[in-house]
Amino acid sequence: MKKSRSYEHESMTTMLGARRGRLALSALVTALVSLGCSGGGDGTGGAGGTGGTGGIGGTGGTGGEGGASSSSSGGNTCAPGQDMCSGACVDLDTDPANCGTCGSACAAGEVCSQGACALNCAGGTTKCGDLCVDTNLDPANCGACDSTCAAGEVCSQGACSLTCAGGTTKCGDLCVDTNLDPANCGACDNTCAAGEVCSQGACSLTCAGGTTKCGSACVNLSNDAANCGACDNACPAGQLCNGGACALTCVGGATKCGNACVDTSNDPANCGACNTACAAGEVCSQGACSFNCAGGATKCGSACVDISNDPANCGACNTACAAGEVCSQGACSFTCAGGTMKCGGACVDPMNDPANCGACNTACAMGEVCSNGACAFTCAGGTTQCGSACVNTMNDPAHCGACGNACAAGQVCSNGACSVSCGGGTTQCGSTCVDTSSSKANCGACGNACSSSQVCAGGACACLPGQSACGASCVNLSDNSLSCGTCNTVCGANQVCAAGVCTNLVPGNGRASTTYTGSALPTVGVMYAGSTTDLQTKLQATGAFASVGFVNINTTTPTLAQMKAYDAVAVMTYLTATAAFGDNLADYYEQGGGVVLFDYESQETGTYALKGRFATQYTLSTPIADIAFLTTKVTLGTILEPGSPLLTGVATFGYQTSSPFHMPTSAFNKNNPIFVALFSDGTPAVVRGEVASGPAAGRALIEINGFGQSSAGNSYNGWDATTDGAKLIRNALIASMPLPAILTAQQLSFTSQALYAQSAPQTVTYTNPSTKPQTITALSLGGSHIGEFSVTPSSPLPATVPAGGTFTVDVRFTPAGTGLRAATLSATLSGVASKATTLLQGTGM
Repeated sequence: MKKSRSYEHESMTTMLGARRGRLALSALVTALVSLGCSGGGDGTGGAGGTGGTGGIGGTGGTGGEGGASSSSSGGNTCAPGQDMCSGACVDLDTDPANCGTCGSACAAGEVCSQGACALNCAGGTTKCGDLCVDTNLDPANCGACDSTCAAGEVCSQGACSLTCAGGTTKCGDLCVDTNLDPANCGACDNTCAAGEVCSQGACSLTCAGGTTKCGSACVNLSNDAANCGACDNACPAGQLCNGGACALTCVGGATKCGNACVDTSNDPANCGACNTACAAGEVCSQGACSFNCAGGATKCGSACVDISNDPANCGACNTACAAGEVCSQGACSFTCAGGTMKCGGACVDPMNDPANCGACNTACAMGEVCSNGACAFTCAGGTTQCGSACVNTMNDPAHCGACGNACAAGQVCSNGACSVSCGGGTTQCGSTCVDTSSSKANCGACGNACSSSQVCAGGACACLPGQSACGASCVNLSDNSLSCGTCNTVCGANQVCAAGVCTNLVPGNGRASTTYTGSALPTVGVMYAGSTTDLQTKLQATGAFASVGFVNINTTTPTLAQMKAYDAVAVMTYLTATAAFGDNLADYYEQGGGVVLFDYESQETGTYALKGRFATQYTLSTPIADIAFLTTKVTLGTILEPGSPLLTGVATFGYQTSSPFHMPTSAFNKNNPIFVALFSDGTPAVVRGEVASGPAAGRALIEINGFGQSSAGNSYNGWDATTDGAKLIRNALIASMPLPAILTAQQLSFTSQALYAQSAPQTVTYTNPSTKPQTITALSLGGSHIGEFSVTPSSPLPATVPAGGTFTVDVRFTPAGTGLRAATLSATLSGVASKATTLLQGTGM
C-alpha cells in the first residue's frame, strides 16, 4: 500500500409606643361596633312589638331580627400605621388575626411580630398572650405581662407612674415621644396624615436629623432594634441594635438599657444608669440630671447636645439638617471638615470616637477606648481615658484638668483649668482653647479646617512627608492609581500604580502543583514534525489553556528545559524526529509533564517513527509497518467508558479523509492499555494506560489512534474538522497532567472601602483535589500594597489539608490610598515547587 503525503505550512420604643396607642384605638372601635353604637348603623332590635329603633328589624315579633343586622364602622379612615380589615382598624404588624395582610391569621401558639407569624417576639418586645408588646410602655403589661397600671397611671420605663419621665409626654394612658410619634406629633392627638412622618415634632414627608423613614416613623437605624441597619430588620430575641448591627452586647462605651444601647452620659431616660430618668425640665449632662448643660453642650429640649455636630440641632436647637446632609462645624453640609468623617448623619473624629474608631461603625469592645483610631485598653499620645473616650484634659471643656470636671457656661478650658479666656498662646474657638498652629480643625484661625488627608503645621495645612498636594488632597504619587507619578494621572482598568508607573495586574495562578507552569489555566504545546499549526489554532480556540505553543521537531530538537515551559504536549511525527527528542520527552514525562501521542505516523516503523526512550518505554502500542495501517473511513463508535473525563463534551469524532490511517487493535499491546472508546469499525479510538513502575510510576498514558491535524490542516490524513476532535484532544491534554496539589481562587475583589477603614473579611478557600494529604507551610503577601491587606488562617501553620479537604483564610482590606489597590497572596506547600497565588484587589475612596 502506498500512502499519499502532502507537505504543509476570567426608636424601637417610640415606634412600639405609637403602635400600642393605635391598638388601643382599634380595640375601642371594635368594642363600639360590637355594641351597635358606631356611626349611624343599625342597633339591637327589640324583643317584640313594633321593633322601634331596631332599624330594619321590622315590627312586632320580627323586631329581634333587627339586632342581627350588620353595623357600620362609621367611616373608612384609620390612624397612621393601621389598616381597615372587615370594618375595623388593625395594626398588621401585631394583630394575630390579620398578620401582614387582612385575614391572615396566625396558628395557635404563634404571635404576630413585625407582620409575620412566629413563635417568638422580635425587636426587644415580649410575648404577652397572643400579642408582642413593649413592657416599657404598655400600661396593660407594664414591666411584665398582665401587670396593669391603675386608673390615671401611665407605664414609663417599665413602671407604673402618675407622670412620664425621660422627656416623654403623657398622651392618654401612654408615654410618647412627641418629637417622633406620628399619632401624637408635637402634641397629643395631633395625627400626621397618610404618607407623612413625625420628624422633630412636626408632620413631614421626609425624616430629618439623620433619621430614616420606616413606615410612618422616623427611626435611628444605629440603635433601633426593630429597624437595625435597615427598615424592618428586627434583631432576634435577646439581641439589641448597636451601631446598626444586631449584637448580644453593647460596645463603643454604650450601655444596654432594656433592648437599646444608650449613652448614659446624656440620655435623660437613663442618666448615669439605666432607668434613672431626669425630672421634668431637667437634662442629662455628664451622667447627672441638671437644669443646665455643662462642657460646652447646649440644652435642646430634654437633651444636652453638641450643636457643632448634631444633625438634629445643627448650630442651634431644632435646626435639623436635610436628608443626606451632615452637621459639620455647626453648619449643615454634604461633607465633613476638620479631619472628621461622615458616619450616618454625623461628623465624627475616628481618632477618638469609640463607636466609630478608625472607621464608621467600628465600635470598641466593652472596657476599650479609641486612641489614635485604634481600640485599646489605654490611651496614647498624652490623652486621658474619660469613660470610653481618650481626651486632652488640657483643653477639653467637658474634662478640664480631670475627667468629669466640666467648665461652666461661657468658660473655656485652658492649660487644664477653666477660665473666661485662653492662655499659653492658645486661641478660643467656640468653647475650646486650641493651638491654631497645629489644630486640623482650626489651622491658623478658628474654623479653618484642613482636609482629612492634610495636617496642620505652623498654622498652615500641609501634606505629610512623602505625599504631594493634588488639589485639596494629599496623595502618594508613587502608589496612587488616581494620581500616578503626577497629579490626576489615572491608571487604566486593572492597573495599579507601582513606583509612580501604571502597571497591569496579573491574576493569580490559583494552584500549586507538580506541573511546570503552575497556572490555573495550563500552558500546553504542540510538538509536530512539520510546519502546519492547525492543531495549535484548534486548541487555542477551546479557551481551556493560558497559551498553546508550537515546536517543529523536524527542524528543532527541544531540550528538557524548553519542554518544561509546557504542562503537557501533544506529540506527532510526519517527517523525521531525532532519537534525542524521544529521550528528552521521556525525561519530561518522568518529571511531571503530560504527553498525548497521536499514533499516525509516530508508531509507523521506518523513517518517520517516534524514537528514543519514550518510544521504547512509555507507549501503549507497538510500531507497525505502513502497509499494516487500516484505511477504513471511521466515526466515533462504541463508548466503553461513558463517564470518562476524556469524553467530556465529545459526541462526534473520526477520520473521513482520503487516507484515514489508524492502527488495528492488535497493535495496542504495551503498558496494559485500556480502551476508552472505539471507532465505528471496532478498532480503538482513544486509549489510556498507567505506568506500573519506574520513575513515571502511576502516571497516565494517553494515545489517540490517528493523525493529530484536522482535515482543515491536512486534507489527506486529518480528523474530521466538523467533529468534536478539538474537545477530545483538549480533554486528553488536561487528563495527562498530574492532579494539582492545591486549588484556590485566582482573584479576590473587595468593594470600595473608605480610607483607613477595615473591610469585613472575605474567605479564600484552598482545596486539595489530590489523593494524598498536602501541607501548607506558609502564607505570604507581595506586590504594590501589601500593607493594606491582612490574612488570618483558620488554623496555625503549617496546616495539613487531607485528600479532598479544604483550608480557609480570612482576608481583610484597609486602604491607605485612593484608587485601585492590589497585592498577591501566595501559599507555599511542602515538597511542591510552585505556589498557589491569588490576586487581592480593592478600591480606596
